[in-house]
Amino acid sequence: MLAVVLAHHRPRATFDRDRTSSRSGSCGRPLAIQSRVTAAVAVLNELGGLAELEEHDGGFVIQGYSCPLGALTPDHPEVCRMAGTLLAGIAGVPIREHCDRRLKPRCCFEVALSESTAPQA
Repeated sequence: MLAVVLAHHRPRATFDRDRTSSRSGSCGRPLAIQSRVTAAVAVLNELGGLAELEEHDGGFVIQGYSCPLGALTPDHPEVCRMAGTLLAGIAGVPIREHCDRRLKPRCCFEVALSESTAPQA
């Protein structure tokens, strides 16, 4: 299933080219980053999750409302870290996992933006 989902997304070389793109959005953040993070959210949703991309403090948070791997996460937090690694690979930027693995597991991933991609004051 994972291979099928990943087959529909752009190859790594495209991400590398976009990462160096000089196009910027109205907040000074390269448009390519938001596009790649949005693609990562779409993959999480295609795996059966319910997640949205939210802007917080000039950065992005992938906030989940239903975890596609929720049956596993309370006893296996490494599953959340694996999902974070997948999302980081798709987005092409570091992502930190902050999932809630309690009674009703919910995904939460902070997108780590570098100084060069943070909004300009």
